[in-house]
Amino acid sequence: MPQDFLIGKQSLLKVDSTRNYVQENKVKLSVDADLLRNKNYNKFDVSKDPTSVFLASPAGAGIGLTEGEYPLDAYIRIGNQMWGSSNLAVRKYRNGDSISTSDYFDYNGNTVSQSLYGFLYSWNAVTDARGLAPIGYHVPSRTEFDILTGSVTSGLELKQSGTTNWLSPNIGATNSVKFTALPAGIINGSNYQFQTSRAYFWTSTVGAAPLTQGYAYAILNTSLLGYTSQIKTIGMSVRLLKD
Repeated sequence: MPQDFLIGKQSLLKVDSTRNYVQENKVKLSVDADLLRNKNYNKFDVSKDPTSVFLASPAGAGIGLTEGEYPLDAYIRIGNQMWGSSNLAVRKYRNGDSISTSDYFDYNGNTVSQSLYGFLYSWNAVTDARGLAPIGYHVPSRTEFDILTGSVTSGLELKQSGTTNWLSPNIGATNSVKFTALPAGIINGSNYQFQTSRAYFWTSTVGAAPLTQGYAYAILNTSLLGYTSQIKTIGMSVRLLKD
């Protein structure tokens, strides 16, 4: 029987016995047979547009995903890097272990916020040896975020435009590179803060106080980009990078 696969949020493919995949637009894709047998995350080779789709998982069944969770979205090329176009939202590590509820935060079950922002994670989850990212992807280091910064002229190119989600006036935001940074804010203790005004993304780099802090990449309600060294228990967004 063919197996359904999700590509990004909408495209549905059928897997046949020859392991060939054809979308409505006739883009042909192929998948590694071992990955298919393992039913883990499956990396596709896109022959028509290598910037459109880079990752898929069996619908609702991939390692790190459970029924009802948001699958990883399409990936986009910025400079020489492949970035996720949306924030991570998984409740399990790569090996299938559940992430502790003290290390991921889902906006108290608010599905509207979840679908918009993804989940927030502690730095401890980001660096857990069981792997927050699926095989072939990782949480970027500060150095890798530096490369992203060097690929744009200001933070305005990374921010979603308009004031539907960002605090007004959000002047000059263009999202020209399709990174679509959203102001998911943080959670500190039990308090969600800075929604609508700030986007923070954990890096995998230890902070100014290595035992207690990690570095986060900050995009504020201005054109500025920068880093902040924060306590590892604070929950922030995670954006994955292709290995």
